[in-house]
Amino acid sequence: MSTSVFANTWVDDLKHQVELTHQQFNGAIERCNNLRLSSPKKIESSWFDTLSWEKKFAAITYLSYMADENCYSPELNAYSAALVNYVAETGDRDPLDKLIKARRVYKPTGTKHYFDSIDMSQLKKLGEKSELSRPFDPVALSDLYR
Repeated sequence: MSTSVFANTWVDDLKHQVELTHQQFNGAIERCNNLRLSSPKKIESSWFDTLSWEKKFAAITYLSYMADENCYSPELNAYSAALVNYVAETGDRDPLDKLIKARRVYKPTGTKHYFDSIDMSQLKKLGEKSELSRPFDPVALSDLYR
């Protein structure tokens, strides 16, 4: 008679936590995508009005990133913590490196200087406005300024 025993080791538990929190994070992303405003209104801000179209695009991109992160931050934080614990114990950085790469703000080629010139204190003030604090379609909002 053969008996197989599953050893639930520390590393197994850490890996399970990574998988569980990853599923929860993906669920939160889906939930936030379903909440996304498809037709956002123009931004009412004298500071924003002074920006060139390229800087407006950069600001809108940042605002969208911030709204998304605000929506799923508890799940992102839990997943990030689980990944750090897993990497600290195993040295396997691959899943953490993938998350880091995915968390970068998208900056089209040749636009870095526009993104780097945005006044973050002004941007954060805009991001606190209720209509910009929840996920929205950044392309639709950018198109309002073309």
